[in-house]
Amino acid sequence: MNIVSALQEWYESSIRFRILSTIGLIVTVLMVLISFAILYQWRSLIIDELENNARSIAKSFSIPVIDALIQAEQQEITGADHLESHIHNFLENVPSIKYISIQDNRNLIIGHSDLTMYNQPLTSERLLHVIETRETLTSIFEDPEYGWVLEVLQPLQIGEKRWGTAILGFDASATRKKAGTSFFQLLFLTVVALSVTLGLIYFFIQRILSSLRSLVHEV
Repeated sequence: MNIVSALQEWYESSIRFRILSTIGLIVTVLMVLISFAILYQWRSLIIDELENNARSIAKSFSIPVIDALIQAEQQEITGADHLESHIHNFLENVPSIKYISIQDNRNLIIGHSDLTMYNQPLTSERLLHVIETRETLTSIFEDPEYGWVLEVLQPLQIGEKRWGTAILGFDASATRKKAGTSFFQLLFLTVVALSVTLGLIYFFIQRILSSLRSLVHEV
């Protein structure tokens, strides 16, 4: 009798385990996929907001710089003092900017937040590859000196007339940290939701098996 009871208990336990494992696996995969989709969308929204703000700031910066370059052309001077003044004022008013560089059409630096870079040729292969573009470009990367940076490449042009390019580097470490915090928060919520869901599934399986046992007993 004990052997029969043991076999019956094992069989019921096996059914419970198979149902719980199958449903649990399906629910786990679905919740993980949904969580990653939400995280990717949230990360994209954070980066898009940062890039849009950076583009707006770069555009605002380019306006007085173009004015200074036009005046320098008319007066036949270099205009370096005006550019350095604009750079200095912008760095004071926008603390998130790490560096600013202004290049002419020959890729010669005519203004920079680091005065030692003045009148130096631009040597970055990454920038030389895209600097001739007439569109505002953004990129996020880890710089060995400034850490995580969002870099904006802003053409200095009006119509077909082009004076060069302004490059602004924004601090992106706070945004990266925010994205990392969001990941761990979403991971924690996913684990909690998954645990609760599996618990409810186990509870309902127990109820169903209990009803089946009662039905078998009555039969």
